[in-house]
Amino acid sequence: MRLNPDELVWNHLKAHVAKATTRTKHELKRAVYRVLHRLQKLPRVVTSFIHALTCRYASA
Repeated sequence: MRLNPDELVWNHLKAHVAKATTRTKHELKRAVYRVLHRLQKLPRVVTSFIHALTCRYASA
């Protein structure tokens, strides 16, 4: 099965948000934004999604 890089981003997001303890919709939203913001600062992680063996990028 070939995934798009964005699917790997969502998997990363879900794995990290699942560890957060949120009680309200607002807290959940903040947790999502926090993970996405942290991911912006980790270009190596984002690059790894593009180069993953399970990933099929547009240029492939």
